[in-house]
Amino acid sequence: MGVSLDTNILLYASDARSQFHARAKRLLNDLLLGENIVYLFWETVHGYIRIATHHSVFASPLSPAEASSNIHNLIVHPLVEMIGANTQSWEIYQRLSRELNVCGNLVPDAVLASVLEANGIKILYTNDRDFWKFPFLQPNNPF
Repeated sequence: MGVSLDTNILLYASDARSQFHARAKRLLNDLLLGENIVYLFWETVHGYIRIATHHSVFASPLSPAEASSNIHNLIVHPLVEMIGANTQSWEIYQRLSRELNVCGNLVPDAVLASVLEANGIKILYTNDRDFWKFPFLQPNNPF
């Protein structure tokens, strides 16, 4: 069985000032030492780089090179696989959009949920309560 990570887990693991930093780092380390494949969604990776390097979000933002290095170290790990959207995930997104009236800030969450469902990935580590709206997912808040 595989699991996935939301952007906020990666951000907490990088932000030493976050109250969730130690737990996020420990979770990430445990997952990378475990037996499950950790699936990363391209938009999660892009969101991490965008936010981790943003001066308005982090008091000490990462440089683009540091953020890219963090992602590189993840994606070359033997237990990490990258996944992306496809036709099936678009169809799932359309269904979710109708059922949940997806709009605004829920759109990127619905996109991630649709890709995860299309790939049979049910477990998502996240601190975002919106993911509990998607019936297929089994969100896990480690905090």
